[in-house]
Amino acid sequence: MPLLMELAERRRDAKPGYIDRIAQAAQRLEVAGIPQGIKGFGSVAPDFALPMLQGGSVVLSTLLRAGPVVLSFYRGEWCPFCQAELDALLIAQPAMERLGAALLLISPERPSQQLAVRVARLGARAHLIEDAALGVALTYGLVYRVPDVLRDFYLQSNPALSRELEERAWLLPLPADFVIGQSGIVELSYVDADFTRRLDPDLIVETLERVVASM
Repeated sequence: MPLLMELAERRRDAKPGYIDRIAQAAQRLEVAGIPQGIKGFGSVAPDFALPMLQGGSVVLSTLLRAGPVVLSFYRGEWCPFCQAELDALLIAQPAMERLGAALLLISPERPSQQLAVRVARLGARAHLIEDAALGVALTYGLVYRVPDVLRDFYLQSNPALSRELEERAWLLPLPADFVIGQSGIVELSYVDADFTRRLDPDLIVETLERVVASM
């Protein structure tokens, strides 16, 4: 199922009141100016190094020597909208790899074994990375504190998740997608404070095609 259809279905299946609260939280983040600080098109992508699950480190500048890089930040597998985008990105990853691009999936939570296995099967140009301290997300301008309207909802509906988020002081990354060219310049930047809306991976592939054609 195409990502946009899957997202629409997950919105329909959401708990009563959840979508309204997401919209209210997004509005508050917009008013606070959170999205304006995010690395945009034409920006220099901050370099970083993060440990891989299987050992060693992923270094952005090293990956860029071999080709473009797609960065996708997600909140966690507990988020149904992140799950939908992860599925779509993994399906699109072979097309990205054919264009010489690496795919980095970055989250503050430790990934499940199931997701780790799925990503490992894609080979050496796909990586699943834990940004536990949100240091990388911070350099890309993505870190925000969950607004009260959503915090109250999680406290009432999901105590286990609330305890996990409380340990992180209710800080999360905004879901975002970046395409970074080999020069280290951001060629595509997508973020939406309403995390039920995501970028279709076809647009990522189209951007990669443009970037590769211009090399």
